[in-house]
Amino acid sequence: MRQVYSELKGNTTLQNRINHGRSYSDQWMTQLMTVPELSYGVIDITQLLQNYEIGVSLLQIAVENLGRIENILESMSIALDKQWEQSQDDKPPERGVHALLEFQKMCIREIASNSSFKGKSLLDGNIGLQSRNSRGFKALAGAQGEKYTRNENLDIVMTRKATHSEVIGVVPLTPDLIRQESMILIREGDVEIRYEIAVDETEQTLVRHIQDACLKQDMDLTIFLSEDHRLGIRHNQWGSMHRFTAMSQNTAIVSIPFHWAHVHLGHDCAGLINGQPVDGNGRVLIYEPSDNQYLILWEGEHDQGTVEIMYMPVFIQTGLDIHDVIPVYIRSCLPQDLGCGVENHNQFSSLDSVRIDSWQSVYDARLLVAYSQVEVRNQMRILQKQKHTFQELAMMVLDGVKLEQLLHTNPFPVSHYFEIHQADAMNQILNNVFHQK
Repeated sequence: MRQVYSELKGNTTLQNRINHGRSYSDQWMTQLMTVPELSYGVIDITQLLQNYEIGVSLLQIAVENLGRIENILESMSIALDKQWEQSQDDKPPERGVHALLEFQKMCIREIASNSSFKGKSLLDGNIGLQSRNSRGFKALAGAQGEKYTRNENLDIVMTRKATHSEVIGVVPLTPDLIRQESMILIREGDVEIRYEIAVDETEQTLVRHIQDACLKQDMDLTIFLSEDHRLGIRHNQWGSMHRFTAMSQNTAIVSIPFHWAHVHLGHDCAGLINGQPVDGNGRVLIYEPSDNQYLILWEGEHDQGTVEIMYMPVFIQTGLDIHDVIPVYIRSCLPQDLGCGVENHNQFSSLDSVRIDSWQSVYDARLLVAYSQVEVRNQMRILQKQKHTFQELAMMVLDGVKLEQLLHTNPFPVSHYFEIHQADAMNQILNNVFHQK
């Protein structure tokens, strides 16, 4: 999850649409939200508190059912440990152990499949599933992509890869041109830098000093020298929405003097998913085949690469307007999604594939069950933290309401109280969310 979400966190356009940006589309947000009682947009204190209550209730149900799954896994572990203690005897494992494990897997599957909140399934991977079997595949247009099989088959073919917006100087840098140039301007949105070139500037110092100026202004740009010694400026984010422009004043080391440079706009990725053309945003494809949405991140060079696949989360608005949204991800706890990636002699791919027919299979099953226990406990810990955060935010707002009622007049509105005390809490929340594994 970290890889996909780090891409979204740095992608301003998707950040605006998905996380906590400045220009949400109400229609887009409505399409993403699947819990009807949640409120979005410009909302009042009552709706805000209801959002918190829904968030707490949703997470409480998920945690309770995760606890039930954890108990079953503990029972599995005890049964397998008892069997393993008999492995020194010259007889095969008891037949009843395999039957018991199959029954316990069925119970886990039933809990994960039936755990829901207001019609939204919680533990079957429909809230923020990250693909377990991402791997390299050919990305040539028309080539057959690898299939990613879980609830659906996703046949992915990348037909266009994302690129960065870029400016390359008109002419190569020379010491004479650098001496003749007095100023370079770079503009990104409302931010502009005017770098005045020093008399003793060299190619290397020019690149370094412009880069430093960009960093001071939080411009997400890289300054570099091309192979033919032209000054280059590249946006670090992917796709066509990340734009900037630049100008040189006296020479053509960036642009025709006093004219904004021609910017080679970045391309957004595009692909075919199950034969359906899908346009991307930066490196992320957004695929909506039915009621679910997927985020598909392409990462690679030339015609080789990997993808990460993730279901869309539930978004809960936590501020008085739609700029403040927390995504809630809950990984799948179905047996086929637990214990994946554990090396073992029998090559069991997941908890669901475990079969007890030898002492080696008992040993391998113990490994997968132990790993599954860690996965479930980590998920519980993360969701309990989020639940506690929603509870704290609710108390913070209620304290503001009480303060306003005591003041009678309205010199200190609740919204101001909320904004003043929200920043640290929200930063902690987002850090917790983005650093989930």
